[in-house]
Amino acid sequence: MTHLEEFTPAAAPVLPTPPPIDATALRRTLREQAREAIPWWRYQARSAARKQADERLPAALQEETARLAHEHAAAQATAEAEWARLSSGDPTTVIEALEAAFEDNTSPAAPVDCTGTEATVVVAFPPSSVVPERKQARTPSGAPTLHKRTKTERNALYVAALSSAVLATVRETLAVAPSLKAVTILVVRRDPAASSPESYLAAVYAGRFTRERMTNVDWPHVDPVAELLIAPGAMLHRRGQAGDVLPLDLTAEPELGAVVMQLRADL
Repeated sequence: MTHLEEFTPAAAPVLPTPPPIDATALRRTLREQAREAIPWWRYQARSAARKQADERLPAALQEETARLAHEHAAAQATAEAEWARLSSGDPTTVIEALEAAFEDNTSPAAPVDCTGTEATVVVAFPPSSVVPERKQARTPSGAPTLHKRTKTERNALYVAALSSAVLATVRETLAVAPSLKAVTILVVRRDPAASSPESYLAAVYAGRFTRERMTNVDWPHVDPVAELLIAPGAMLHRRGQAGDVLPLDLTAEPELGAVVMQLRADL
């Protein structure tokens, strides 16, 4: 999933009407039911049962049509009630909708808080070692080969991939939950090569994205990294010429810090 993926905005549900009743299939069922308890050698009784089944067909069609219509109306009412809760910003409904939407994401995501108009979503992203050390290249004679990437190249690709994953999650969140006016994204990573237990699971990005600003983004031409950096409250700590991505110091953001602490406790 990348930031260029389109997400269909949630809308008021209109369930499809039930298909017409298959009269032939219903007639067959009625006949089978009518003759079920009659031995095969009682030809006249079976013939009479078949006739009675055929006579019952019009009434059975009406009953089945009414049953399906009732079920459809009940399902439509349930869907409309769910939509009313979602569109009005019921926090529980919004969180459930986001959890369902995030289930198939390449970068796992989970809503951890919702006020109805704002939500906080945690995105799990792998460490920079996920970027291959080598890239395809050509020798002077044109033969295919592999060249080693510099640390700067690897870090640039890493940040670009992280940015794309964040923006995709933002787009999906705002599409799924129409009541949300903004979403705060907190990116965490597990790093087996971490220098301390605290940095094994650490936050590496945080930023707030408003629906108004996201609506005006020219997605085919956006620079994902720049979009992350200009987000209100953006936090991304990079070090040195190579641009290593380091864990964030969330001392000034106690709410986000509490989320990371809880995630560590849940490991």
